[in-house]
Amino acid sequence: MRRLVNLIPDSKIDTPLEFGRFTVREVIAHLADWEQLYRGRMDRALARPYTSIVVHDEGQRAIEMGYSKSNLYEQLNIFSAQRQKTRILLSSLTELELEKCFINPVLGPISIMEQANIILAHDMYHVEQLTAYLT
Repeated sequence: MRRLVNLIPDSKIDTPLEFGRFTVREVIAHLADWEQLYRGRMDRALARPYTSIVVHDEGQRAIEMGYSKSNLYEQLNIFSAQRQKTRILLSSLTELELEKCFINPVLGPISIMEQANIILAHDMYHVEQLTAYLT
C-alpha cells in the first residue's frame, strides 16, 4: 500500500474518484482501522467460538473515526504494524484453530480462514481503487 500511495500525486490524495467513495487518505485510514477490527474478530473466534460480533457501518465509522482528517503516513504505519500482527497470528494457528468461527449477525458463521480470505479480497478491492488514481 505504501508503494502504491507514494505513486499517487499529492494533489489527488483528498479527491474521491466518484461521489460517495473514499479518498486515498480515507482508504488508508479505513484499512488501518479495519485491520484491527478483522483481527479482533479472529481473536474472538479463538477465545469464544460462535459468539456474535458487532457489525459496523463503514461510512458512519469513517466519520466517527475521522478518516478524512487523518495523517496519511501515520495511517500507513498503523496499517503496516497491524497487518504484521495479523500475519503473525495467522501463521501461528493450527488447521483446527483456523476453522474456529465467530457469528456475523448478517452473514452467519465465519471461520478464521474465511476472515483471512475476506481480508485479502478487501485489500484487492482497495488496491484496484487506488490504482485508478494512477491514470
